[in-house]
Amino acid sequence: MSAFNRILRILPSSWFSKPGFLIGALAIGLGWRLAIAAHVYPIFRPGTPDAGDAQSYLTLAEHLIAGNGYTLDSQPPYDPYASRAPVYPLFLALALKTGGSLAGIVIGQVLIDLALAWILFRLARELWPERPLLAPLALVLWALCPAVGSVAGRLLAEVLATALAAAAMLFLAVALAPDRARPVALAAAFSSGAALMAAVLARPQLVGVLLLLPVLIAGFVGQRSRVDSRSRREPSLRSSPRARWVPVGCALVAGLIVVEGPWVIRNARAFSEFVPFARGHAERALAMGLAEPHRTETKAEVDERLMAAGVLPDASAHGPDGRSYLQFAKSQVERDVGSYVQASFARAVLLWVTPRTSIYGLSPSRVLDAVRHPEGPGGGRALFLTLGLGLYYAVLLGLAALGFLRSRRDPALAALFLAFPLGITAVSMWFHLESRYVLPAFPVVVLACAHALEPALRGRERGGRSEPRSAPADAGRPPLEPPRRAPAGMLGS
Repeated sequence: MSAFNRILRILPSSWFSKPGFLIGALAIGLGWRLAIAAHVYPIFRPGTPDAGDAQSYLTLAEHLIAGNGYTLDSQPPYDPYASRAPVYPLFLALALKTGGSLAGIVIGQVLIDLALAWILFRLARELWPERPLLAPLALVLWALCPAVGSVAGRLLAEVLATALAAAAMLFLAVALAPDRARPVALAAAFSSGAALMAAVLARPQLVGVLLLLPVLIAGFVGQRSRVDSRSRREPSLRSSPRARWVPVGCALVAGLIVVEGPWVIRNARAFSEFVPFARGHAERALAMGLAEPHRTETKAEVDERLMAAGVLPDASAHGPDGRSYLQFAKSQVERDVGSYVQASFARAVLLWVTPRTSIYGLSPSRVLDAVRHPEGPGGGRALFLTLGLGLYYAVLLGLAALGFLRSRRDPALAALFLAFPLGITAVSMWFHLESRYVLPAFPVVVLACAHALEPALRGRERGGRSEPRSAPADAGRPPLEPPRRAPAGMLGS
């Protein structure tokens, strides 16, 4: 660990307090995001064979603009559709309706992802004000982290959902701050609930964060009390009576209901059932008579029936047997390992350490071919990206685990770690293996990395926690005074 600290001390901590250094990091982040987006967008734009989910998102947005409702049908009658959550198609429809283009939306997604650096900066300042280096470190790490920014060139919901979830956490921290005026706290609480529900309706795998919202509130409140006790101030809970917390909680719930309510009401009228987030493909297959109602089918079997019926696009170009590279890896792991517990653990590992090389212009089938035949055309580049990104994410997650262990008594970081990396991974495993589903957890991963790196950068780590520098031996002594000159009349005596 001492060698690791010496390496990090190459970067002086004073750099992170200079605006020029932070602006430079943001400029670098903007540059590589735009470069990757310019490379990725032509390959995965709607209308191409590799468009994937982007095609259905754009179709839904076009029907909303045309006034046909939320549907995928190409001709009347337009049957209602609910297998995709509505926030991202609404975002596309709003952007296109106001005169935007698909290329402009991609640039907007790049800027949204870069704005996440500022959101993490503000969140670190709100939750850990006693660690001033943590906020600029989180900003720099996010500006250089390719996890979410590398998908900004595709019309997918991950960038918007990640930004909304991070903004919800920032609003929640502001709402729970005891020194905020009551109107500000109520507005922040309402915005937190609205942003979090919008994130779930953009990427339903974030429902784990929604379910763990009480844990997040308890963690943030505990962190406030911890900061107050260290600074020898009155605890926040004592200085904030119950009359303050009840309105804040009501405003938070109101934000959730205002965003969720219209979608639930629409689905209740259209399907006569309660659909809070999205209907699965299995329900559509049953409705079309493609699946047997008394036999449980896997999602892969249902997808095969839907592709055969033309409901889903044929994905055979993306991998063997119509499956993506990650789905193929999942089936191989489950077949070889056999044990359900071990297979579940293997799926969780694959979610995090298997890089989405397709975002860099390599389709999963090409990566799979490169792994099998590295001597073939493009095999070297595919293997290089696969191994390089895999190593990068392994180091990133290792640092995040180290930061969590070093700050294991930090209630706010523990609550964020439980709700985002663990909660999102659990929900994603419940659905099907797709590594981009865990991308909204990466802001918390970056915060945990900042917790791991900050003590080493400041060069005062002791026992896994930051301690003040030892004062010099003569620090407590009064300064030496210059000798006094004697009066002129006394010199002769």
